[in-house]
Amino acid sequence: MDLRAYQQWVEEFDRARGWDLCPATDSLAHLVEELGEVTRCILVLHGYRPSTPAEKEDWRNQLGEELADLVTFAVKLAYTYQLDLASFLQENRIKCETRYGGLEQNFNQTQEYLQVLAKNSVEMLTEYQKRFGEKE
Repeated sequence: MDLRAYQQWVEEFDRARGWDLCPATDSLAHLVEELGEVTRCILVLHGYRPSTPAEKEDWRNQLGEELADLVTFAVKLAYTYQLDLASFLQENRIKCETRYGGLEQNFNQTQEYLQVLAKNSVEMLTEYQKRFGEKE
């Protein structure tokens, strides 16, 4: 789907219902609400909340729906301020390619970050086991 066409469709859809008259703060509040729903899905998928494999597939599909809702509210904010979101995304792509273009450097930074995560996880588990003992 073309982003410009989608942005135009959202604006026309909203105008036909008078929703384009709602302040940007309302769209922002809805975007934040959707972000909370995205967070809930990711917590389940990441294992923070227990679920069966079938439930995880449902949560994965729910994540897709919530991400679409979140993007829609970002598009609403863009049209509210007469911003061509597709152009800004293209500029962002160029910025990312310029800033993070070197793969070797990126691999090294990612490896360092993963090592920090592993170290922090070991420290957390060690502290937990000191406090509560090891459980099987």
